[in-house]
Amino acid sequence: YFTQLSNTVEKFLQTILSSTGHGKNAKKTQQSSLAKEYHEQTRLLNDKDFIKANCRVQITDRPPSAGSTKRDENIDDSAALVAQEREKFKTDAGQKINEAQRKQAKDKKSQLRKKTRG
Repeated sequence: YFTQLSNTVEKFLQTILSSTGHGKNAKKTQQSSLAKEYHEQTRLLNDKDFIKANCRVQITDRPPSAGSTKRDENIDDSAALVAQEREKFKTDAGQKINEAQRKQAKDKKSQLRKKTRG
């Protein structure tokens, strides 16, 4: 079994190497084929006949509830609310930090006064 597996793996690797080429040439070939494929896909996606044949739901056929204007407004409103809350939390945190720093500075001053008196 294992000798047969070894032979099969060797044959497989030889087939792959011969079909893809060797070294840098294979990389260049692969990159160029990927670029061609990408351009072909882009051309198809911009082709009106292709879109017409492959689009499942036309924009005009959608029900009014599927319209995005109301949903977009809700998203914008919620984004604005999140931004407002974030700013509020940032200012509150800044105030708490400032208060803590003032308190710490006041405590240090009082400790220094105690040391100088004592």
